[in-house]
Amino acid sequence: MKRQHAREPRNRPLLDELRGRLSSLAQEEAFGHNLFARYRLRDSIFRQLRSEMRDPASQGNADGYFVTICDRRTTSDFDGPIDFREIRKIYHGHLLNMNFIGMIEPALYVSCQKVFGVDRRLHYHLHAIVWNCTDRLIQDRCANINDELLPMVSYTETANWKPISPGTLRTVIEYIGKLPAEQTQIWKRPSERLKQQSRQINGINSVRVLREMANFKLDDLLLSGRRGLDIARRALRDVRED
Repeated sequence: MKRQHAREPRNRPLLDELRGRLSSLAQEEAFGHNLFARYRLRDSIFRQLRSEMRDPASQGNADGYFVTICDRRTTSDFDGPIDFREIRKIYHGHLLNMNFIGMIEPALYVSCQKVFGVDRRLHYHLHAIVWNCTDRLIQDRCANINDELLPMVSYTETANWKPISPGTLRTVIEYIGKLPAEQTQIWKRPSERLKQQSRQINGINSVRVLREMANFKLDDLLLSGRRGLDIARRALRDVRED
């Protein structure tokens, strides 16, 4: 029986052109809405962190900690003015002297006219991985952040943490590097306290968020400290290399 060989696709030039365009998007236009660039970024971070966390001298949880920080001040209207350097400064300042790498991403608030005076609003927050520290250290740091920052809703925390379970590092990195998948409705109760509820983002709002993310490069959204700085630099190089 003759061996069957895969045929060369008739539209090979078109496929080559599409591959070239994807490569160009990743190399030259590593913007926040670029899914291909985000994939390459996450893959590079995973490979580097997996190697980094094998260091036998590391303290605390061997797989690091997943940390989320938010601040009421880091909100913006769609297409409105935003000082992203100040947002980066706020979140970086609360993880000073720690090994971390993470992404600043927007949470989308909808139907919030009575709360914010606009139909939709973005709240930029940080998801990060912290490693080579003890449970006590990360617990105390998050407690201090909760004392200093104000949440969007009074009953929520501005900082929380949990150990990363063995074998789930890639999943955590994929979550950190994803585009927003939810939209959150926020309203006032009769008591004047705020209430919020999240659900899957709809198609129109997904496009709105993609358009907003096109204003930022991954360099703007990626935040890191100490040993995470080299990981971030290498990951951004990997995004742009062919």
